[in-house]
Amino acid sequence: MQEYRIRINTCFDPYLRSWFEDCEIEELELETVLIFTPADQASLFGMLKRIQNLGLPLIEAVLNEN
Repeated sequence: MQEYRIRINTCFDPYLRSWFEDCEIEELELETVLIFTPADQASLFGMLKRIQNLGLPLIEAVLNEN
């Protein structure tokens, strides 16, 4: 399965973390990185829609080549 790194320009509080329990979460100084392994393309788009619906500022979503 393919892993994606999704960078968001905000730090997560416990409420936001609860929306992303299906991801590994890395907290950086001014942003949050979600590491997400979607089951299929629909689940990837569902994740991006969730980010949009929460009004989170998306920086990028990239396929992790490692």
